[in-house]
Amino acid sequence: MSPVIAVEAAVNAMTNTLLNGLCAWLIYRRAAVVPCGFAGIMIDVCVTCIAICFCTVPFSVAAAKRHLKSGALKNREIKDRQFSYFPRHPLLLALFFALPVMLPLGLLLGWGFAFLGITELPVFGFVLYKGILGGLLGGCVCAAALIRCQYI
Repeated sequence: MSPVIAVEAAVNAMTNTLLNGLCAWLIYRRAAVVPCGFAGIMIDVCVTCIAICFCTVPFSVAAAKRHLKSGALKNREIKDRQFSYFPRHPLLLALFFALPVMLPLGLLLGWGFAFLGITELPVFGFVLYKGILGGLLGGCVCAAALIRCQYI
């Protein structure tokens, strides 16, 4: 992976960690605990995936264009058609990233919470969970969008 992609993904991950944690704290700051049932986690993950993808991909595509123009990233030919089916339009690319991720991730986290018997979290625990989820998802989506934009 290019150092430019790694730096952009790391900055995006930190930004998403901060913003998701802040949103969770602003929503639940007055609550004693946050309910975390299976359905709640599924809905939360789906909304988070869609929001992060639609907020991250357009900025990542713009950054990729800027880096391609400056020469920091190189255009690459599609040889094995590995990226040829990825959409080029930023909003379609965001949808392409969000849809296959949200259901498996939601099921995995929902079942994980249910398996561990977690039905509620303290506010700080939920803020930490949202920050980590948002940061990891944002960094991965940013890196994937930058990699996709390299291929013409």
